[in-house]
Amino acid sequence: MSVPYSLVSQTGNPLQFYDELSSFTNHVLGKGNQVFSEFIADFKVFSEAGKHKTYSSEECLMEILMLGVFVRNYSQYSGRRVQFYKPLFDYLYSLRKKYPSVKPTVDRLRGRLGTSLLLKERNTSEDYGMLIEWLKCTHEFDQETERLQVWNEWLQRKETAFQEQFVEDVKDFAGWFVAEASEKLGKYTSDWKKFIAENAAIYPKREDHIFCTRKPDEYYLNMVAAEVMNRSLRLDFVKTPEKILLLPTCMAKRTACAATMENEQLVCRNCSADCNVSKLKQKMELRQVKTVLIPHSSGFSKYLEPWKNSETTALIGVACVLNLLTGGYEMQKMNIPSQCIFLDSCGCKKHWLSGKPTSINEKQLDRLLAC
Repeated sequence: MSVPYSLVSQTGNPLQFYDELSSFTNHVLGKGNQVFSEFIADFKVFSEAGKHKTYSSEECLMEILMLGVFVRNYSQYSGRRVQFYKPLFDYLYSLRKKYPSVKPTVDRLRGRLGTSLLLKERNTSEDYGMLIEWLKCTHEFDQETERLQVWNEWLQRKETAFQEQFVEDVKDFAGWFVAEASEKLGKYTSDWKKFIAENAAIYPKREDHIFCTRKPDEYYLNMVAAEVMNRSLRLDFVKTPEKILLLPTCMAKRTACAATMENEQLVCRNCSADCNVSKLKQKMELRQVKTVLIPHSSGFSKYLEPWKNSETTALIGVACVLNLLTGGYEMQKMNIPSQCIFLDSCGCKKHWLSGKPTSINEKQLDRLLAC
């Protein structure tokens, strides 16, 4: 069964992807700073005055890029009607979180409504406010829209000519990025079209339809933005004494994993010697790094609570490409020193159907822990 991305090296360099990603990220930052440095400086002044949480200039540039990519991919679905059905989607999402027992039923309804309402092409409007409302409706971009909302507030205070110039620059930058990323990183999503074709009849009307069918350019966006975030958070991570590795349960070999709760944390019990989680846990113990399992990304914030505003504990988050950035944003919002590393490919049975145990690049993990 095909998967939408794979970071496994096909050369003698086990760190090929991460080396190429670092080089390409420098390329993107250089290009973006030529155009947006003044915009970003002005935006940061606005953010500080409004008491919004501020981020590095490089991260702000990634938010600009994110906005441009989302305009390219989703503006045709947004429109003023979103304000009428958004309360329904918000209610259904809150219902599934509050009452887990009804989640399967609610998700089936969300899937049908999402296909008929959210994925119906309405116009070619590039109204950023309506686009952000559409993104909120999906609940696939909750962390991203928090940041993009501040950009929209900043933009709405500007004169029309300023807004128009900014919009054109954002669109041009996103178009340039997609073309460059396809050339430099395209090999890592080479099976995406095959994956989509194989599952064309499966995802429509499912609640994860939008998530699972996101385009390769969003994989590239998440790759580069996660690299930028790692750089911004590196210093705080290095100087924090205790390190904890957070692993998703999709890395476990057995469906009936023997992991148990310990102080409200899911801990591996080494029930299988050749399980990726068990092997990593034993290696991490030699480095005095604790390993904790995260059952699913939807409850990530809850699991982060023990380390909120921590000055003594840093986290290494592990997730697939489409989940890593949003998870990193959550950790950053909660003032948790962190670094992130991608799963080599996706294998969660819920979303990606294969159910094949996932893995990470241990050489890259060693790099992150080299403090």
